[in-house]
Amino acid sequence: MDEFQFIESIKPIYYKQPSLIKGVGDDAAVIRNTSEDMVTSVDVFVEGVHFTKQTMRPYHVGYRALAANISDLAAMGALPAFYLVAVTIPKTWHPSEVREVYDGMAELAKMFKMDLIGGDTVSGKSFSLSITVMGYVEKDKPDIEVMQNLKI
Repeated sequence: MDEFQFIESIKPIYYKQPSLIKGVGDDAAVIRNTSEDMVTSVDVFVEGVHFTKQTMRPYHVGYRALAANISDLAAMGALPAFYLVAVTIPKTWHPSEVREVYDGMAELAKMFKMDLIGGDTVSGKSFSLSITVMGYVEKDKPDIEVMQNLKI
């Protein structure tokens, strides 16, 4: 099963939350609040797949990972507001290297006035970083149908 088949296999037939405007199957979900829509997206970066310590400093791993997520918000016309980080840390990573990853994210988050609001940390066999971002877009902007047609 490829990635798109998997996504289709987990896509709900209907959603339980009336505030959900756009869910599984796009780069980001849209949740409506009173005056703005909330947009959220998640990406995972895995050592040996998306980067290696030989080619990218830990600081830049964090910076790049958050930048990719912010780009997904921008694709939906949203301004970033929050992010959550789930990280798997192998014994081959020193705590100072993990701190550098978070420093890279914090540097970029500061530029966008984003708040780190939670996450998870576990030990594992390889380093992976999963970032969930949330942002706001003016209610009913962008036109979700138009944005879907622009996907490349």
